Amino acid sequence: MHCTAISIDEVMLWVDALSATTGLLPSHSLDIYAELCRFPSAAELIKEIAERESIFLRFDDLENVSLMHSYAQSFMVMQDVQLKARDQGAYEERIAHYQKVLTHRGFDEPFIAEFLDNLSPTGDRIPEEFEMQRRRSFNKRFNDKPFYPRRKIKTNVPSPFEVMAEMYHEFRSGMPVSAAGWLAVIKHLGFSICKDSISKGWKFGEPSFQIDHAADPIPVFIVSEMNFPFLDNPAILQAEEVVGEYLSSRQIRRGILFIGPPMRLGDEETEKCVVHWGRVYSDEKWLPLILHAGSTSIEEIVSDGAFIAGGVDGLNIEHLKDGDDGLVKVFADNHIDPTIDLLTRDSSSKSVH
Repeated sequence: MHCTAISIDEVMLWVDALSATTGLLPSHSLDIYAELCRFPSAAELIKEIAERESIFLRFDDLENVSLMHSYAQSFMVMQDVQLKARDQGAYEERIAHYQKVLTHRGFDEPFIAEFLDNLSPTGDRIPEEFEMQRRRSFNKRFNDKPFYPRRKIKTNVPSPFEVMAEMYHEFRSGMPVSAAGWLAVIKHLGFSICKDSISKGWKFGEPSFQIDHAADPIPVFIVSEMNFPFLDNPAILQAEEVVGEYLSSRQIRRGILFIGPPMRLGDEETEKCVVHWGRVYSDEKWLPLILHAGSTSIEEIVSDGAFIAGGVDGLNIEHLKDGDDGLVKVFADNHIDPTIDLLTRDSSSKSVH
């Protein structure tokens, strides 16, 4: 999706500007904003924005600027000027989508040109009304038919489990994961990778590779879910359950679950921070996965996870800090994000955002 807003107020500022310019009802302007951002309906847009606001409020309560910044980076998209300079093809695809939506809604070419200069949802301007003769905004009249076909409304409200199952089904089928960044970090710490253990195709709930260990190989799993330390996340709990079942059913004592990009635990981005990488499994128990220069054995990693399992308040965590973001830099230098192509290609009929 191409939505940069993080609050309902930001969305409504844009809606008010379009309505003031065209004379459209705010409800129609909201529908158009949702379609431009590749949501099939305004309801799904509002749901997404409400979830963003809720998470930001929780981070605000924790007074953790680093987590808030990391979360924002997970969904923020480039402004038009930035995208044009970096990827002309992706920029042209974005503008073509805007033109399709606006043309479908009945707007004429002069209006669309003015719109892209003044009210692009991914522009660098604050949304404001712009001068345009309203009778010339439309080829004939405004088309109130939605750009995306309306989905059939279910008569029964799905349970939270059904919602989560659907989300993970889409996640598994549509969000590939490359192990390159995590492999580089593990090797940097001095671990050896089991021969022929690197999976050629990522599959949810199966190891991406295995670490060589004197006792037994240590399976390493990767998911792209956002990695929020010490916050309940149903998606991560689901991943823990699936991976835990894989390990326990094979009587494997230790395992590693990398969850999304690493997250710093600190108030300032510039300070040396503890870095949270996901979860470590030890004897049927999940612990935080904290990596640093001293994480040279699975025993040390498990010990650090047990030490910090209850949170960082009141603990001396100096020995857990990733000096100068060394491991984070290793990850960033080697990470490959296969989802970029998914975000820039034409949306399919199965998923429109």
